[in-house]
Amino acid sequence: MSLVVDESQPKFKNKKYSVCFGANLLIPGLGYLYLVRVKPFLICAFIAVVARLFIAFCPLAQFGGIRLTLFLVVLPAIIFVHIHTFIILYKNKKMVEKKSFDRWYVYNLILILFVVVWVTLPKQTAFFRLPSGAMEPTLRIGDWIMSDPIKSVKRGDIVIFNYPVDPNITYIKRVAAIPGDTIEIINKVIHINNTPIEQDELELKDIDYFVSQKFIKNNVKVFKTNSGKKQHRILKLSDNLFLANMSKTTIPKDQYFVLGDNRDFSSDSRIWGFVPKENIFATPTYIYFRLDYFGRIGTKIE
Repeated sequence: MSLVVDESQPKFKNKKYSVCFGANLLIPGLGYLYLVRVKPFLICAFIAVVARLFIAFCPLAQFGGIRLTLFLVVLPAIIFVHIHTFIILYKNKKMVEKKSFDRWYVYNLILILFVVVWVTLPKQTAFFRLPSGAMEPTLRIGDWIMSDPIKSVKRGDIVIFNYPVDPNITYIKRVAAIPGDTIEIINKVIHINNTPIEQDELELKDIDYFVSQKFIKNNVKVFKTNSGKKQHRILKLSDNLFLANMSKTTIPKDQYFVLGDNRDFSSDSRIWGFVPKENIFATPTYIYFRLDYFGRIGTKIE
């Protein structure tokens, strides 16, 4: 008489508390997948990704109070996940039905994907809010800007850097001269390597919406000019001789000379000197958010 084995019966696999705990530490909710509970794992993964995208992309997440509130909400949820997965293990006496996806390489793949979303994203994108009008008309007070890491710095690039006088303060300016260049300012006209940079005056009415009223009231004029290969606009006061001239200076190695596009309302290299290469860490890419004028959202920064 032969013994018949019922292949339809589910197979079970012994699971460990320590592995479940470690899985939840690596990725909140991964312990559910370890216990072959796919649905709660997907819910946890979705919440984790949404929370990370919120921190990275939502302007409100830049405020410490919002982040603290988010942390106080998420922390109890993580604790609940640990307790719940332990209860599942205990009730099932550490025996869980074996599934085809219950493999070590599946967990490794999920971990890699999680690292890409959770860790890489904030290194690729950072966000700032403009507190001053030093870069008008290119950037306005109140613009939320998106930025990317910068690999090489060229003339005309707008750069975000740690203020050389106080590295705890973040500045944003446009690079006017790079290492080895000579720069001289004569009657507010910049000369790079003994060549004057052309400035063509424009009508202010064409861009007055993008210029704060306080600058318009100060007899400001707008010019189209070039910095390196970048064409952009600058503002200058016609009746202000402050910093109208600067003697010829050679830019040292690994140092950069930066200016604000709003030339007479900018604290820049004319006042406090060069920016070391190591201080520069990003370049703005797009205007990401603005409360009072949604039309600027999505504007590419050049």
